[in-house]
Amino acid sequence: MRGGLRRILVEDDSVEVIGEAASSAEVIAAVGADPPDVLIMDVSLPDRDGISTIKDVLRDHPEIRVLILTMHDEPAYVREAFAVGAMGYLVKTEVDSELVRGVHEVAAGRPHFEHRLGAAALMGKQEQKPNQPSHPLSEREVTVLRMLAMGYTNSEIAQELVLSVRTVETYRARIQQKTGVRGRAAMVRIARKWGILNEVI
Repeated sequence: MRGGLRRILVEDDSVEVIGEAASSAEVIAAVGADPPDVLIMDVSLPDRDGISTIKDVLRDHPEIRVLILTMHDEPAYVREAFAVGAMGYLVKTEVDSELVRGVHEVAAGRPHFEHRLGAAALMGKQEQKPNQPSHPLSEREVTVLRMLAMGYTNSEIAQELVLSVRTVETYRARIQQKTGVRGRAAMVRIARKWGILNEVI
């Protein structure tokens, strides 16, 4: 399967394949050694589920864009993948026609999924309880947004969360991209709207 995917990708001159992995452990090791722009992941791996692997990858490398390629087309998988930070979701029956396009879209920071899967993800948001805030941020992005709204600087956040300043800057850029807001006042408003910020601020 990986050989077939590689052949599809390398036929596009704008795509470079820098590695392959057969398990969660190999993914973590490969990403740590040479982080890609786009990581193509399955949700089923032999040693661990792909969703938890994606969470670990994006915790340490938030700049990576994740494209899911899997046999699972159930709405629950789609919602769970996007909840942990994936930006694209394709099923393997679409691989010939959609894989390269999906890589380019995700690399550009645009969500990508087959329309039916996108509808499933949207339905998941609509099924949430009325008092449960709906937002596109990962758990770590929520933490960073809360601290930014509270007035923490990038260096202070890095110190508190034991991250590099560059990693915090990447989280901040992703938050700005997903929310469309900049500046502390705007972040306070969006954080309160989503129930992220305590009312003591």
